[in-house]
Amino acid sequence: MRPPLVWASIGAFFAAILALGVSFGPFTSAIAALLLGLAIIPGWPIILGLTNRSVSRAIMAITLVVALAAAYFGTVSTTWVVAAGAILLSFVGEMFRRDGRIHLIEHISASAGGAMIMISASFWVHAAGAWDREIHSLPDPGTMVGLTIAIAIAVAALIHSFDSDNANWLGILNATIAGGVAGFLLGGPFWVGLLVGATVGLFYAVVRRGLDSFERPLTWVQGITKSLLPHCSLGVIGYVFTAILL
Repeated sequence: MRPPLVWASIGAFFAAILALGVSFGPFTSAIAALLLGLAIIPGWPIILGLTNRSVSRAIMAITLVVALAAAYFGTVSTTWVVAAGAILLSFVGEMFRRDGRIHLIEHISASAGGAMIMISASFWVHAAGAWDREIHSLPDPGTMVGLTIAIAIAVAALIHSFDSDNANWLGILNATIAGGVAGFLLGGPFWVGLLVGATVGLFYAVVRRGLDSFERPLTWVQGITKSLLPHCSLGVIGYVFTAILL
C-alpha cells in the first residue's frame, strides 16, 4: 500500500497541468481535460469493483472524446446533448454484455457515473473559453476560476496526504483560505475565491469518505483515479462560477 503522499503529489502535478490548460484558452484546456480523463478511465471500474471493466472503460473513453469535441467546436447545449447520449450509451453498452450481465444495475450506474465525470471534465473547455474582460492585464473569468480551483486542489491534496482523522475539516479550511487568497490576487471577487476553495475542500472530504469504505489497498490505477476525481468532477463547478462572473 503506497503512502497517501504519493497520491497527493500526483494530484498536485495534475493540478499544475490544469492550471496551465485554463491559462492559455480552450485548446490547451481540452488537452489538459483529455490527459485527466485518460488517467482516470483505467482505474474507475476497478475502484468500484466491477466484474466487466472493458465496457465501462469504452463508454467513458467514447464520452470523453465526443464531449471534448462538442465543447471545443460547439456550445454548452451541444455538451448537454452529448451527456444525454452518454447515459443512453451506458444502458445500451451494459445491456449488450455477454457475461450473463452480472450486477447489471451496479455496472450501469458506474458506467453512467464515469461518463458524467468525463462530461464534467469537458466543461473546463467552456470555462476557458469565457473571455469577457476589457482589462486584459487581469485574468479572464474562466482563467481566474480555473487557477483558483487548481491552487485549492493542490492545497487540499497536500492536507489529505497526512491521512489524519482531521484531514476533512482541515482540508476544507485550508482550501477555503487558499481559494480566497488566490481569487483576490488574481483580480477576482474575494467571496468567489472563498466559495471555490470551500467547494474543493468539501469535494475532497466527500471523495475521502466515499472511497475509504473500500478496504482493498489502492493499486496505482486506483490511486491515480482517486487523486484525479476532483480535477475532472469540478469542471462543471468551474464553469458555473465562471458564468456567475460574466
